Amino acid sequence: MTAWLLDRKRPMDARAMAAHGLVVLARTHRVESREVETAAVNALIAALDDPWELVQRNAILGLREWGDPHAIPALERMMAATPDERGVRLARQTILRLKRGRHAGQETQKLRGDLEEMREENRKLRARLEALEARMGSANGAASASGGAGQTAASPDAPPSGNDQGR
Repeated sequence: MTAWLLDRKRPMDARAMAAHGLVVLARTHRVESREVETAAVNALIAALDDPWELVQRNAILGLREWGDPHAIPALERMMAATPDERGVRLARQTILRLKRGRHAGQETQKLRGDLEEMREENRKLRARLEALEARMGSANGAASASGGAGQTAASPDAPPSGNDQGR
């Protein structure tokens, strides 16, 4: 998409749609490579100089979605050079958002990802704990069977023993 966006030999509509495609890609949050993200942001910054206003506006929207504050100087240059009032207003709003940092939707998405990661780690730790408890139980059972005095700590889930009922 970046190649189509930057190729001025392509039709204006194709460049505008390439910029829009980068907006959609940013909204999916499925780009895990910082390198790809940087290439997309750099292409959108370069597209701010496109002669067609729709390409410029889509590029501004893309920069807003990617949330990279490195785009602020380019947006300010674009605002000074363009007569398109809608583009200037959109660039100004984008700059404000970039200065504030990530918007709430991105933060929520990141928190959800972090929560799911913690849940998965918790599942793995529980499985390891259960495996260790099973090994300890079988080792203690073998020690008791051989006449050893191996006492095990009561599980918090186990019913109380006869000795504890009078207390």
